[in-house]
Amino acid sequence: MRWRAVPLVRRVRRAGAWEGFVAWVHRLAGYLVTKQALAHELLEYVDRDSPLFQGCRGLMLQAGEPLLARAQQAEVVGRTPTSGRSSS
Repeated sequence: MRWRAVPLVRRVRRAGAWEGFVAWVHRLAGYLVTKQALAHELLEYVDRDSPLFQGCRGLMLQAGEPLLARAQQAEVVGRTPTSGRSSS
């Protein structure tokens, strides 16, 4: 995903705060749908907290969090959503 995410993030950062965030969310949702079956099978053999899943999750958050922060700063997205990271 990283090789696809980097150009996408660059494009959506040039868009408005709302448009960029929505484009990222749509792309992420499309990506996750295509990988759902693979993830399901991998979870039969690899723990959810394995380095494989943590690395993928980290890359997605690393790419999307700046877009969320920008949208929140522009007040087009509320501050309630969380990134999924544990606060503990």
